Amino acid sequence: GPFHKKLSNEEINRRRRENEIARENLKIADRLQNAKSSQFDKKKMKTEQALQEKYLKNASHYPIAPANAPKLRTKRAPPGKPPWFKELPAAKPLERPEWQS
Repeated sequence: GPFHKKLSNEEINRRRRENEIARENLKIADRLQNAKSSQFDKKKMKTEQALQEKYLKNASHYPIAPANAPKLRTKRAPPGKPPWFKELPAAKPLERPEWQS
């Protein structure tokens, strides 16, 4: 109408910027509201710890031989088998690791 005040460019830009900031603040507030709680899931952590301990126990049953360990003596490949097929010496049977039972 005739009483409508004409805004300066600075006023227009200032209002635009304020509106933009308000929109960004709303978005941030919304994200914070919908963010999941950062509390730890103790039950999940306990089951994961049990699994890690089981893996550690299994791994410790089969230690990695050091580089200077004596090489395992193997027999030549039997006839009818490929040359890379070597027979390992008979060893006492190991108990099966937990993850295989």
